[in-house]
Amino acid sequence: MLIEIRALDTRLRELFAPDADPDPDEILQLMGQRQQLLQRLIPTLSVENKQQLLVETQDLLRLAQHAKLACGDKLAVQKRGQRGVNAYRQVSTQ
Repeated sequence: MLIEIRALDTRLRELFAPDADPDPDEILQLMGQRQQLLQRLIPTLSVENKQQLLVETQDLLRLAQHAKLACGDKLAVQKRGQRGVNAYRQVSTQ
């Protein structure tokens, strides 16, 4: 199961990459699968493995936060650009 979690983590890292254009539904699905695996796996892990998994989870969350901020920045730029296009259209039709 630990291998499956690491495979999910790898895919999630790919989705959180700066140049990625992820599908939010895929992210939610993968996170749900990861959570289910963790719930089954945690009781069987040693303290060292739990600590390692915690570090990996925190790293993944940091990547997700950076991706969220980057996505917000992209949307803000697009929105500003769209406002500019709309303003130009408004002026050009008057």
